[in-house]
Amino acid sequence: MKTYGTNSAGAVIRLLALANAVNRDVSSEQISLLAQLAAHKGMAKEDILRIVAEYERDLLVAQQTEKQFFIGDGLLPRSLVEGALKEIDGNEMQLQVAQLMFGLLMSGKGHAKNDVFFVENCVHFWGIDGKWREWLRSLDEPEVVSGETQGVK
Repeated sequence: MKTYGTNSAGAVIRLLALANAVNRDVSSEQISLLAQLAAHKGMAKEDILRIVAEYERDLLVAQQTEKQFFIGDGLLPRSLVEGALKEIDGNEMQLQVAQLMFGLLMSGKGHAKNDVFFVENCVHFWGIDGKWREWLRSLDEPEVVSGETQGVK
């Protein structure tokens, strides 16, 4: 499996691309957001395409021998997804990547059960369930702005 280095931009982009691939239907808004995130990290669209192509090569090899798949999806061999997850280290970084995945998957036309299941399984793998739940609860709490209370949408 291709490695990009702990907490590197390539490692993060690979996970975001994997999350987007779960439902095999990526909206133009999601592609645009992924490109913006990559650009913010100094990467071009070609880098995203290279990362996806490298994953596809690894996928072809893994599908020959792999018997376990992340969330039961044949495009997500467990060894490849867990290898990608292991490249994200530290609870704060893991939480940030989970938040990025969540935001990316919620953009566009919405999300599906498998999207949520994928993110939840990543969160559980990293062992950041408590921090994740705390962050999700914070989305429902009213935000105080200029002395007025406004709901977060």
